[in-house]
Amino acid sequence: KRGRVQAKLLPNEQYKAAQPIKDAAAWEATSKALPQKWQEQVIIEME
Repeated sequence: KRGRVQAKLLPNEQYKAAQPIKDAAAWEATSKALPQKWQEQVIIEME
């Protein structure tokens, strides 16, 4: 039986290609830019 948290996660096979973050500085910059990029590229397409 899957737990409540497990039920909200993607199926395990979708995590196969996941990689640990090797460049913390690059990830920091990318993660700060994500909300802006999301609004520019995704939200606009949804409207």
